[in-house]
Amino acid sequence: ISQLKKLDRFVKRRREIANKYRELFGKQGFFDLPDEKTYAYHSYHLFVIRLRESLRAFKRELVSDLRERGVATQVHYIPVYKHPMYREMGYEGVRYHSAEEFYARALSIPIFPAMADEDVNKVADTILSSCAELINRI
Repeated sequence: ISQLKKLDRFVKRRREIANKYRELFGKQGFFDLPDEKTYAYHSYHLFVIRLRESLRAFKRELVSDLRERGVATQVHYIPVYKHPMYREMGYEGVRYHSAEEFYARALSIPIFPAMADEDVNKVADTILSSCAELINRI
């Protein structure tokens, strides 16, 4: 209940960070940014970038490189049918193209209310630099 008192402030800051990411990432060609629909208000609990085809095969390498540079990323979410319980329920070997495609491209980058603008800048610069270096090696 104590967290609910902070919710508006947290969402406001997350939205500020999301807007800053959009500004910093600009028109780069490495990944797609989350859509914000006119009929919805996004709280940005996560900020998920979706790698474009040129980087999709190098996601694991990108995650590793970012970690080495001090930027922790996560994958949200593994398709449900890949979890042991669902495999046991008969989903072994099942593949859903849209879920697989999202999983192959999605990468959650840091976004939390306590991030300072300098942190946001560092995350964006590091991601762009790492993506550029990967593309140059391809």
